[in-house]
Amino acid sequence: KLVEMIAGRSVAEAVQRTIQYTPDPPTHVTLPDADSCPLDPPAPAHRHPARHVPA
Repeated sequence: KLVEMIAGRSVAEAVQRTIQYTPDPPTHVTLPDADSCPLDPPAPAHRHPARHVPA
């Protein structure tokens, strides 16, 4: 849908056909293993104990 919004329906259909019928990329590269991910969740923040509020 994004390609269609940017470049039009005919381009989107061509892109879809290319991806469906030629799913392998033209290059063969081995990606290195990552040590970390920028999308890893942050460490949990220090939480203060809940205060007891008398009724």
